[in-house]
Amino acid sequence: MPINLAGIDVPHVLACLPIGEERPASLLEAAARLVAGLNARLSVVHVYPLGMIDARRQEAHRALAAEHTTSSWHLRSADPVPCLRAFARRHRVTHLLLGRQS
Repeated sequence: MPINLAGIDVPHVLACLPIGEERPASLLEAAARLVAGLNARLSVVHVYPLGMIDARRQEAHRALAAEHTTSSWHLRSADPVPCLRAFARRHRVTHLLLGRQS
């Protein structure tokens, strides 16, 4: 049974993929375990620095999210912390997993 925090009825896990990895398997494996344990939904997000365009990596992350039947988001921001905080609040995220910067 999910905990109801301020009207949140369904746990929502957000996995933030690191810039330096095309297929961050360990982060997604951890997210999958958490999702299974919580009976939660999963979203995958990648925050790119302003001015950075990496279409190949964006497509790889979209394909990876599709493999895990989850939504994939690509955000651009000079500072990822407030960007992720706003995204998490807007999408009612209850758990956040951050990948290690390589």
